[in-house]
Amino acid sequence: MYQSSDSANGNKKSSILSVGAIVLLSVICIALSCVIFNILSPEKADSNSTTSAEQINNQQTPTSSAPVFSEPTSVSTTAASTTALQSTAPVGVMTTITAAPSVPAEKSIQEICDSFNNAVNGVKNNKGSFSIHKVQTVDVSLTEFSLPAPTEAINSLIKNVVSDSENDYSFNNGIQVDDAEHDVSSRISPCSRNATVMPSNLKQAKSEMQGDKEVITLDFVSDTSYFDGKVTAYPMQISGATDPLDFSVLPMGPLSISKADITYPDTQVEAVIGSDGRLEKLTVILPTTVDCTGGMGAFTADIGLDIHVTTTFSLSYN
Repeated sequence: MYQSSDSANGNKKSSILSVGAIVLLSVICIALSCVIFNILSPEKADSNSTTSAEQINNQQTPTSSAPVFSEPTSVSTTAASTTALQSTAPVGVMTTITAAPSVPAEKSIQEICDSFNNAVNGVKNNKGSFSIHKVQTVDVSLTEFSLPAPTEAINSLIKNVVSDSENDYSFNNGIQVDDAEHDVSSRISPCSRNATVMPSNLKQAKSEMQGDKEVITLDFVSDTSYFDGKVTAYPMQISGATDPLDFSVLPMGPLSISKADITYPDTQVEAVIGSDGRLEKLTVILPTTVDCTGGMGAFTADIGLDIHVTTTFSLSYN
């Protein structure tokens, strides 16, 4: 009896083990199926392919921090718009890019000097028919007078003598029409010699276009000259552009000047030149300070003067 019961119990244990084994095998099969499905899934394959491509591209793309330069901002609007059209034009269709106009280079100081000298000397060499209108203003101030005399009264006497002037001169073949004793050179600065301004004479030289005319402005370095009682010496720097202050021809009213040391601190000359290269206007501004020996009547005195002369030449060509 005990043997039959043991046999039944053994059969029951075998059945339970068999079912457990079948369930475990099923779980293993399902797990393997999921793994195989994930490996062979098309979406996973595409994702892996994309990642690999991105990795390759990232490896091929340089990561340098070198600066990227944009196009020059000076390109003309015409060129920029044509370029935009060209980018959308069909293959094989040619488009034209119009370059921006070039800007004329600035003149050097030597070139400015050459333009000034050529224009002034061109007047002196002109054998045609033309005229010069000359306007000159002279302002004299007494700054020192060693004699016991009223400075204001002397100033008034000088101003009554040293007056402004305005003259017209006409020329033909280089000679003044109504006065054959004078040629062009005797009526325009610098008289009796050619204009020979050099860069070393100048503090500053400027050339600018006003319409079709060139306007040249020359600022000269400080210069000196002297008057020995008869002749005024030519200053070295400004003599190529204008004439110096000359006491042999400048009346001083009640004062007589026997000797003088003259300083030209800020001489300025402006020339207007037409499109044909001819001088149309010349303005000379000549401020001076003067230390001189002179007298009033029988008395001798040390005299200080500030003299400011402005001369304008306006030219008309027939």
